[in-house]
Amino acid sequence: MSVGPFQVFDETIEAMGKGTLGDLTATSLTAVLLDASYSADLSNHAAFADISGNQITGGTYAPLNITGAVYNDITGGFNFDTADISWGLNATIPDCRYLAIVVGDSTSLAPSNLVIGFQDLITEGGSVSATNGEFTVQAPAGGWFEVTRS
Repeated sequence: MSVGPFQVFDETIEAMGKGTLGDLTATSLTAVLLDASYSADLSNHAAFADISGNQITGGTYAPLNITGAVYNDITGGFNFDTADISWGLNATIPDCRYLAIVVGDSTSLAPSNLVIGFQDLITEGGSVSATNGEFTVQAPAGGWFEVTRS
């Protein structure tokens, strides 16, 4: 099973450039899981309303607050990283294909909350799930995304 790269939405990149995104280490971030029918639109998806119709339901799944957000210095810039995202060792997660990171608290997501980006959890197609087992999405080794000068 191959996991794809984290893809940052254009609106998020624009907000970084304008300085309106804010400090991601000082705000609530939420992980949501999306079904296989989600069709990413990097140019036009920006808000939770753009993805919420594809959020999975059922089992023990619920949107999850993300912990451990940090900026790491790298040559020519920084990367953004978090702790691994885990729904636990006894999770029952229905079929899903994508992880999205949303700015906001998991208990009060609003349609206007900014979506930072998404990751394909199984690039070969299909879906992943768990039945009374572990369901964890590991943060990429180099962070979710990096900002560097070219």
